[in-house]
Amino acid sequence: MDIFGLSLSISSVLLYLIDALIAWVALIIADSLIAHNIEAKKTLILSLASFFVVPFLLPLLGLGALGATIVVSAVVWIGLGELLLESDSMMKLKVLAIGFVVYYVVSLFLAGYIFSFLSGFL
Repeated sequence: MDIFGLSLSISSVLLYLIDALIAWVALIIADSLIAHNIEAKKTLILSLASFFVVPFLLPLLGLGALGATIVVSAVVWIGLGELLLESDSMMKLKVLAIGFVVYYVVSLFLAGYIFSFLSGFL
């Protein structure tokens, strides 16, 4: 079943959750290196919201290329971070930028392995 081009099969939702958890870990690491004062609960909400909002936005905006996906993800990530996280703006921007870059690097190398491992249990 698809809603706004977002597949809602069990494997797709599992992949979205894995992406969101990788993003959360990236935010926690970035926060521990830079700010030391952002709540883990709020970063979890940020990572879950941003990686479920972006797949809904891409078809609505008529975008689908990888570059557009990265740009829309970054804009949503920074926008939600500004709304949800409590710190000064420059500190939030540093945490969000580092977390976003770490997420994309880690996700390129680890998300497929994690998904393959977990899908073996389903």
